[in-house]
Amino acid sequence: MTNLDFTFKTDAEYFKARMTGFIPEYKCIRMKIERGNNTYDFPCHSEEEFRAMVKLHKHNILDVYPSTTFYEWDEY
Repeated sequence: MTNLDFTFKTDAEYFKARMTGFIPEYKCIRMKIERGNNTYDFPCHSEEEFRAMVKLHKHNILDVYPSTTFYEWDEY
């Protein structure tokens, strides 16, 4: 598995940062899974979320890779 490098260790840290309305570039992990005939690629914003997603999708994980993203209130 890839090197786990997150800006936020817990979901609480991530959501607290989101309350500011803007988070500049931060480190996360993207996960690609297969469900039936579909594939989904999504970010795990915190290490806590990542570990929960691994438990939930462990047999369907196709790829896990480091990424960076940002959060801006007006974008969502």
